[in-house]
Amino acid sequence: ASDDEAVPPPPPQEEDDEVVPPPPAAAAYQFNFNPPPPQPHLAAAAAADPNNMDFANLNPSEINAQFLSLLPPCIHPRLDKLKSLSEDRTKLLEQYLVERAELEQKYNGLMKPLYEMRRDVVTGKCDGDIASNDTTGASNGADQQEVKGIPQFWACAMGHIDLLAELITEEDVDCMEHLVDVTCDDFADGSGFEIHFHFSPNDFFTNSVLTKRYEVPNLLTEDEPMLQSVTGTDIHWK
Repeated sequence: ASDDEAVPPPPPQEEDDEVVPPPPAAAAYQFNFNPPPPQPHLAAAAAADPNNMDFANLNPSEINAQFLSLLPPCIHPRLDKLKSLSEDRTKLLEQYLVERAELEQKYNGLMKPLYEMRRDVVTGKCDGDIASNDTTGASNGADQQEVKGIPQFWACAMGHIDLLAELITEEDVDCMEHLVDVTCDDFADGSGFEIHFHFSPNDFFTNSVLTKRYEVPNLLTEDEPMLQSVTGTDIHWK
């Protein structure tokens, strides 16, 4: 076709091809904190229902009695059986806690000599024995004889525990250079424990031992530990 020929107009748009505008955006949801309007017909219907229970004005025993009154009588003996089973489990759990506390005491006694040996290694009391049994020759260097035990052992050990590291300040590190041992004594009934911090003579306080006592009644149960009280030694600062 030549350039002089007329370009045909576009075909007319049918009604079905009309562009439909998008729906309006939904309004942002808003919380309504206002109390709902009173509905007298619902209140009257609830008052007329003999099974309606106002739990807000009942104590636990009354709520339990109301609930049982709604159940078929044949179910009551079965619930009594479940209650009896629960009571038997409680008795076994009490026996378990006693035996577990005794087991904790037994193995704490067995591990105590290991903790005492750890203290002697940290404070340097075992340097000679360890050096005599050292087959690598690392303990025979002249520079090694000037180092006694493991300096700042407890400061480094506690610093690697995230929960404790957040609480340790630079001033605490200076004081912890004199910390020679940390011991723990569990209560005989398993309801808590005491932690003892043993210090060598220092320029900060006169106490040789600082004690922290924790009472946790449910320490040996499966529940989350519930801290009842914490008491500590009075520090006699210099």
